[in-house]
Amino acid sequence: MPEKTNGSGGFRARRPTRDPQQRPAQDDVEHLRARLGQLGLGGLNRGAERLAGLDQTPQNAGAEQPLCARRGQGRGPQDRCRPVLGTEQKAVGQGVVPGMHVVAVPTSPLGDHHRPAGGTSSVAGIAISDALAERLLATAGRDLAKLQAALDQGETIEGFELPGIALGAETDVVRERAKGRNVIARLSAEDGAGRPPLLIGAHVDHLGRGQVSGSLARSEERGQIHRSADDNASGIADLLEIAQYLVEQQRQGRLEAQRNVWLAAWSGEELGTLGSTHFVAQLAGPGNLRGKVAAYLNLDMIGHLDDTLYLQGTGSSTLWAREIERRNVPVGRAIATKSDPYLPTDATPFYMQGVPVLKAFTGAHADYSTPRDTADTLNYEGMREIARLIAGIARAL
Repeated sequence: MPEKTNGSGGFRARRPTRDPQQRPAQDDVEHLRARLGQLGLGGLNRGAERLAGLDQTPQNAGAEQPLCARRGQGRGPQDRCRPVLGTEQKAVGQGVVPGMHVVAVPTSPLGDHHRPAGGTSSVAGIAISDALAERLLATAGRDLAKLQAALDQGETIEGFELPGIALGAETDVVRERAKGRNVIARLSAEDGAGRPPLLIGAHVDHLGRGQVSGSLARSEERGQIHRSADDNASGIADLLEIAQYLVEQQRQGRLEAQRNVWLAAWSGEELGTLGSTHFVAQLAGPGNLRGKVAAYLNLDMIGHLDDTLYLQGTGSSTLWAREIERRNVPVGRAIATKSDPYLPTDATPFYMQGVPVLKAFTGAHADYSTPRDTADTLNYEGMREIARLIAGIARAL
């Protein structure tokens, strides 16, 4: 979880290490055991408000969700088994999910690298293997691979109990402190005073040599540098391109901006959107960001444009559909939109504080979170088109 420090861009990140002094009290462990007394199965993509039809009273709250979100709709591995950050946060906010267990299903590319979400999450999480999940599901006469195949086809699977199965967990809360820095620039508009600014951002961090949980490197690639060309040098490159374009337009007297534009390179995204979450908390103060930020545009994994660009979070504002259509006219790119604003990236902390968000994304690929994510695999012309589109939307706001 982020820890406040002096300075506008600083935060301290916490990651797991061994620290026996941080173990929870026994009553916390017993409470967790009681709350996780039943196991449920539900489609993660349906959101926390539909927790698979299970009884969600404190005594019988289901431990969701053993399956990841279904494939398709341009969603990448990070959308399938992270496990979907927004759904988790929504459930926590409603107080209905005390814990979560995660399975990397047979069709998932994540293998044994799946993990419960970290960062600022308050959900207790454990990860279990396919083999254990299959044994548990067998008690209800269910098959893990068949269930995932059904979800992949878009079928709705209601929750069900696993007879005679109880799940208990004893957790250690352990800390390792490190410092990260957000980098934020401001482009001032002549008439921007008194109006909430527009924010455009991309995360600048990645996995190093894979020592941070989340690497999908093959066994022979372990310890190699994860060069992170798509995730997320592509987003940072477009952020700089957009900044350069807006500055040049302003220099020529052609920008006519109605509000200031802030451009942010976030740190700590891979650990759970730590940098953006810290920034949002500092800016929001005791309230929220309504009236303090006009909108937030996010660039994350935009280097593999094929036939379709995915613009996600359109349900956060009625403005997006019109502006996307208008600003895409000179670009002419096929666009697929996704309304759900709860996304596993830096857009979610802003949306959770009342800010309309829009995320550009070009989809999943086999090089994601591996040393194979290199600069020679990027579609630079596609990145140029995306920068042009997002810059056009930014100008309109």
